[in-house]
Amino acid sequence: MKALKVLIAFLAVALITSLCLLGLARSRNYWWEQEAYGLAGLVATKQAMEDFRQGKLRLRALQGENEHLRYSGSNDGPFEIWIPQFYPSLGYRHRFSSEQQV
Repeated sequence: MKALKVLIAFLAVALITSLCLLGLARSRNYWWEQEAYGLAGLVATKQAMEDFRQGKLRLRALQGENEHLRYSGSNDGPFEIWIPQFYPSLGYRHRFSSEQQV
C-alpha cells in the first residue's frame, strides 16, 4: 500500500513537471513566432520600397524549392510574380518566416 502511494506521488510530480515544461515550450514558441513575424515584415517592407523606387511592381509567391529570387514568367495585372529563395527541407521555422515575408 505504501509503495502505491509513493508511485502515485511520483507520477503526480512527473505530470505537473511535464505540464510546466509544455507551457514553457509553448510560450517560447509563441514569442519566437511574434519576433519572426515582425522581422519578416520589416524585410518585406524594405524589399517592396526598393522595388517601388526602381519602378518595379512585384509580387512574391512560394513555389517549392528555389535557390535565389527569380521571375516566374507570369503577371497578375501590372505586377510581375517573383519566386523568392526557399528551402522546404529547412523545416517549419524557415517556412514560417518565408510565408510571413511573402
